[in-house]
Amino acid sequence: ISGNCRSIKYNRFRGRTLSKKRKIAIVITAALTGLTLCFIWGNSFLGQSASGSGSGRVYVKIAKPVFDFLFGVNSVSHEAFRKIAHGAEFMLLGFNLCGLFAAINAGFNEKTYLKILPLGFYVAFLDETIQIFTGREPQIKDVWIDFGGYVAALALSFLVFVIVRAIKKKKNKKA
Repeated sequence: ISGNCRSIKYNRFRGRTLSKKRKIAIVITAALTGLTLCFIWGNSFLGQSASGSGSGRVYVKIAKPVFDFLFGVNSVSHEAFRKIAHGAEFMLLGFNLCGLFAAINAGFNEKTYLKILPLGFYVAFLDETIQIFTGREPQIKDVWIDFGGYVAALALSFLVFVIVRAIKKKKNKKA
């Protein structure tokens, strides 16, 4: 009996039994979210010279050749690349959190987006606040760039959610 009670206690979330697939999805998306946050905030803890040289290496070895090929030589500066990277890392955070909340809730709905929307702003604000203590100059425009990337991920995720829901409804009507 204690084995049954124990498994129910640990395998239930909000009154529902969690399948093995859902547990795995929750663990994976939670880990990805945690790693993304570590990457974001870890970079904020770097001093100005370390941050600049780190992004400079990525820019010179990877990003600049790609941008030069796609848009022409010297089309994207190192500073522009840094802003693009800000938005991209927060876009990744947005996708991770959408996946995590979808796994936790066994699906997604419009209210979930409203619940997780402020999280992106909080993380971006904290990201820039950390830079105060590392000798870097935090910038409010970076908060908005970060939040913009996050909102873009939520919007794309929502679009996919709406399309998938419409397809499922159409299939159910045919059945």
